[in-house]
This record gives sequence, structure tokens and C-alpha cells, in this order.
Amino acid sequence: ELLTSLSYINNNNNKHQTTWLLKDPMHTFSLDALFHAFPQATIVWTHRSPHNFAASMCSLLSSVWSRMLRHSTQKNNNIQQKQRKFDSAIIDYLALALKRAVIFRAENPQNSNNFIDISMDDLVQNPMAVIDQIYLFTGKSLAPNIRADMIKYLQQDHARKQRKKHAYQLSDFDLTFQDIDSKFATYTAAPFFPVSSSATSQKIKK
Repeated sequence: ELLTSLSYINNNNNKHQTTWLLKDPMHTFSLDALFHAFPQATIVWTHRSPHNFAASMCSLLSSVWSRMLRHSTQKNNNIQQKQRKFDSAIIDYLALALKRAVIFRAENPQNSNNFIDISMDDLVQNPMAVIDQIYLFTGKSLAPNIRADMIKYLQQDHARKQRKKHAYQLSDFDLTFQDIDSKFATYTAAPFFPVSSSATSQKIKK
């Protein structure tokens, strides 16, 4: 409602309409509400193996958890037990969010053209090609100066990642591949997962 109100005010005070750009994986939890407020919204859905994103999310949020408690999880068994429950809750929440999104897309085929499915592997291996696909899908043009800035940022980002890599794995959080396969079965069985670069290109051409 806030964004809808701001859009109305801004678009009545400016010649050019505002395009909101929001990044939040938890939007998958309530796509029905999102499309109710913004029927013309475009969803750029980046797909990644659940084995990878589950471990990544646990690593991120567990780090925040331990810092908030100001304790070493290696030295306090009680804190360790609470953190394991926390990690499990993260996985359950992610799985439910993705399941709801899969069900929404199955039950609302009229919104199929609002989604572009992107492979995370494609994005990492050839980011500018994927960016071009997204701009083409949305009908927008990428200005040369913006493209140059993007390329410069990617080069700098690559250098930073080479210096320091964030390492994590499922076993760090007492999770197994079988745990993840079971919880995310609905998502990985969806017709848009996994998605390849060729599939993305075919969708854009339609």
C-alpha cells in the first residue's frame, strides 16, 4: 500500500513514471498480495540449487544470530542447540515460501508473462549476457554509460572475491542433502526449475 501510494504521488508530480526495483527473496511468500497491488509487476526469479542457497542463508543468518547473542557458539552448548533450531526454522521458512510461489504460478497462468526465470550459474558465468536478457524481457534499454559502470563494478567485484571467499557447507548446520531434497521437493519439481540459458532465451523470443 505504501509503494502504491508513493507511485501515485510521484507519477502525478513527474513527467516520467517511477519503476520500483525491489530485491527480497521473501516476496515469493506472498506473490498474490504483490500482484494485487502491482498487477504489471515483473518478477526476475534467480534460481539456484537449494543445497547451495540453504547453506548460504543459514551461514548469513547464523552469523547475525551469534553476533546478537555475543557468545561463541563453539563454547556454549545451550547456544549451539538454539542455533540448530534457528537453522532448521530458516530452512522450513524458505521451503514454505518457495512452495507457495510454485503453487501461485501453477494456479495463475495469466501471470506467466510476468516472470523471467534466470539460472544463478548463468548469472555468475556471464552476468552481462543475463542483464541484457532481463532488459530485453522488460522492454527497457540499457544506456551505454550504465553498461560501462556495470562492467567496471563486475571487474572490481571479481577482484574482491578472489581475495576473500566465503566458505560454507550444509554439514556446518547439521543438514544433509537428503534433508534439503525432501524439504524443497515441490520447488525442484517445478517446470521452471532448473532453468538453462537456452530456456531463458526461448522464453524471451516468444
